[in-house]
Formats: sequence, C-alpha cells, structure tokens
Amino acid sequence: MKESRSRECLLGSLLVAGMLGGCSNGAGSEPPTPIAVQSAITGDQAKAGRFAGVQLGISSGQLESSMAKNVAKSELLYVSDWYSSVVRMYKYPSKTLIGTITGLERPAGMCVDKAQNVYIANSYPGNVLEYAHGGVSPIATFDIPNESPVGCAINPVNGDLAVGIISGATSKGQLVVFHNGKSTTYSEPNNWYVYFPGYDKKGNCLVQAEEPGEYYPPFTTAVDELPMGGSSLVSLIMKKLTISRAGAVMFDGKNFIVGDQQSESGAPVLYQATLSGRTLTGNGIATTLSGQYGIQVVQPFLKTGAKGVVGADVNNDVVDTWAYPVGGSPQPGKRVVLPSGWVPEGVVLSAGDQTR
Repeated sequence: MKESRSRECLLGSLLVAGMLGGCSNGAGSEPPTPIAVQSAITGDQAKAGRFAGVQLGISSGQLESSMAKNVAKSELLYVSDWYSSVVRMYKYPSKTLIGTITGLERPAGMCVDKAQNVYIANSYPGNVLEYAHGGVSPIATFDIPNESPVGCAINPVNGDLAVGIISGATSKGQLVVFHNGKSTTYSEPNNWYVYFPGYDKKGNCLVQAEEPGEYYPPFTTAVDELPMGGSSLVSLIMKKLTISRAGAVMFDGKNFIVGDQQSESGAPVLYQATLSGRTLTGNGIATTLSGQYGIQVVQPFLKTGAKGVVGADVNNDVVDTWAYPVGGSPQPGKRVVLPSGWVPEGVVLSAGDQTR
C-alpha cells in the first residue's frame, strides 16, 4: 500500500487538500522548472486562428522521419500523474513509452477530440492544455483563472470543450464550456465538487457532482445535465442508481455510463443509464473493474466502439484494460506498470492518423 500522501490526495480530497496546502510539491507556488522532454514527434503543431481568444503555441518542423510517422499513426495511451505533474505517452497496447509531457502543474483528467488531439486539465494554473497527437508542446490553452479544472469532454456535435471545475476561488464546483474560444460558466447551488463531464451523441452533457456531508465522507452525489443549446444546468432525478463517490461520465453509443470511483463493494463500477427528460435511470448493467487490493479508478476511458475500458489504478501504480460491459478481472498482457509513487488520475487513448 502507498504512503499516506496518496490517500490524502485522491479525488476529490486530492484537489481540495492540495488547494489548502495539504499535498505540497510546488502546488500553489511557482511551477517547477520543466525537465527534459522526450518525444518521437517534433511536428508542425501550429493551428493559428482555430479558437478566437485562445492562446496558441507554435512549434515548427515536419513529421518526416519513419519513427515520427510510426508514432503519428499509432494509438497512444496518455496517463497523467497528479503528484509529479507529468503526463506519459505509451504506444497501446504494446506499452512502449514514447514520450513525456512536462511543465504541467497537477494534471488530472483528459479528453480527446475527433482530430485525436488530447486535452489535459492542468489543475493549479487553472487551464486546459491542448496537444496534437504525440506532441509535447501545447497548441492551445484554455484559461480558467483561479479555478481547479479536474476533467473535460468534447461535444461531438459542435466541438465545444466542457470542463469540470472541482473547486476554486468560487469555493464551489462549476461546469465551464468553451464555444469558439469564449467560455460560459454554469453552476448549481447545491453542488460543491464537480467532476468529469461527458457528452452523448446529441450534444447533451452530463456531469457528476458532490455535496459534502457533516463528515468527510459521506457525500450526497448528484448528476446534472446541460442540454444541447441549454442555458443552465438541470439537476436530474436518479432512479436505480446509487453512487458512493462521484466519478466520470461517458457514452457508449446507446447509454450514458455513470462511474463510481469506489462503490459500496470497494471496487470501481460503471453503471449504464438512460436519460429521459429530467430522469436518469440505471438499466441494471454494471461493469465492475476488479484488480489489485484497494483498487480505485478515478477517470476511466471507454475505447472507441465501446470495445473496452482503460483505467489507472490510483493506489497500485498500474493502468489496466477491462472488457466492456463484462468487466471483472483486467485483460491479460495489457497492464502498464507505472513508476512507483505515482498518483495516476486520468487516462485517454488517441488513435492518431490511420491514413499515414
């Protein structure tokens, strides 16, 4: 089992405690000097003008080497480490480490768009950074000053970026949505901690939130909806769903998936649910992510076509893959062993350019 610091820094205690100075490793102070960056890609990442009002970074060069081309068309697994403030990139499923993104400060959840660009919620600067597939320099920065972003999702209809704010200067969590570079903030009075949002194919966004009880825990868990084109969050009625610790929201093509970081059984569980009006109803299918003792998966990622679930085990320094919706034991031969002492928060898969 890890040192006590990993327990103290789990989401949501991890970000809240960090903001209060409980998990210090430079958080809340000047970011550490970035260490050397390793990557097979040095390609042209300029995307000037894509988002009005968004800071753009530019790195020059072309993807000319055979190694770079190979990485460009490879599926990559990104794993964020909240404690050491880096994101590692692995070829998937071969598990080959091909690069490290540094210069971050408490990276948490991640998401990927149709172009296979990856977005990293960078908690303490209060921003989300966008990276080209395999790139190590950000191509866009989405600023959310004085707030702590914890996760994100891309609207498949119009490309909007939704960002969950666990807490910050406002003392309460929020949902921030970037549309054409301009942000709009949505809040619900009873929600203190807002987690990882997720969209369905129609552009409706769900996000889990928590309200602390008298003691820490328990929590009262809620699910809110920002309907496509809506102007405010709608608090949903949950039926046949019991969530112990709010987690991720995903969509498998037919159903929403509502994640529980640590269910009453002690294991992470993904529940299929159907949205009808203001009611979110569990359909009785639960995917239990079994693994090592004390397993906790904060932000899992559903593979393309719902062909499996990938997740980082915060307490055991590994990334595993499970069959979906069967769940159970991790699939053999796909485990990625992370450096000892990591606090891996998020994972995401970027498919790359399969036409290269």
